[in-house]
Amino acid sequence: QTNVGIDIAVNTAMSLTGSDAGNYTLTQPSGLKANITVRATTIKPDARSKSYGSTDPALTYQAVPAIASGESFTGAIGRASGESVGTYDFTLGNLAASSNYSLTLDATPKFQITQKALYLSGLNVSAKVYDGTTAVINPTVTLTGYIQGDNGSLITQGSYSSKNVGTGLDYTFNFGLSGTDASNYHLVGGTTFSGS
Repeated sequence: QTNVGIDIAVNTAMSLTGSDAGNYTLTQPSGLKANITVRATTIKPDARSKSYGSTDPALTYQAVPAIASGESFTGAIGRASGESVGTYDFTLGNLAASSNYSLTLDATPKFQITQKALYLSGLNVSAKVYDGTTAVINPTVTLTGYIQGDNGSLITQGSYSSKNVGTGLDYTFNFGLSGTDASNYHLVGGTTFSGS
């Protein structure tokens, strides 16, 4: 028998060798019993990550020690639910082996969801009529990469370097994101821009 069990009958096939072996008769022992115990196997997930809003990659793992040659696992490991940016624990999911094994999860590796990149383009800063105050800039800009249906909006704030009439004035403005899903994104190229 090769499977886990208690009080398994053991049969022997011992023999004698040597020049004097013919002088002896060997009687095989009887009534022998032994136990085969469960092999403890640790499942160590391979660290995996994805960008917010994308599909999970395949979740792979290492088994230590490996299961016996010719045997295989069924099912797959999983991870804790959630799609926002953050760190998530792996789970054993529905991974299984035969009853000859006891599976334990190594909780050290994690699944990481990173921020999705947002891109700004088509920046246009319009002129204003002199009103005695430093002009507040409300530039027009195209934002690409935001997932439709997410709660968030682009914040723009800035001003010209002077309140007086002129051309080619320096300006500085800041972009930001607001809304409950804003933390799942980051603006590529930073949030502060200057020009003239």
